[in-house]
Amino acid sequence: MHKLPVLVKAGLLIGTVSGGCVGLMLPPPLVGSLSGMIIGGICGLIAGTAMHRQDERERKRDLELDADIGVTRGSMGAPPGSIPPGNLEREPEEALELASWADEWLTPPPPMAR
Repeated sequence: MHKLPVLVKAGLLIGTVSGGCVGLMLPPPLVGSLSGMIIGGICGLIAGTAMHRQDERERKRDLELDADIGVTRGSMGAPPGSIPPGNLEREPEEALELASWADEWLTPPPPMAR
């Protein structure tokens, strides 16, 4: 038997259970429950199939976009050599400026007084 995708199984299960619960409200509980399970299962199967198809479309589109942008292969759309390597050594004054900025903006505020 063909293996059902997870979203289709989830739709089928939820539809069957909820249809059975709603079907219990019909006069003969057994008949109502069974008919509700059948109808709910069919509706859940349709919903699960639609969710699976949408998920597959989104996955394929994401792969296409990743390939176009350069996430999966390449360098994020930048041609080789377009970004010159930077100098990681800094002047002492620049390091002090960065440290003072970090102290000012990354220090949490004092607790509120009551």
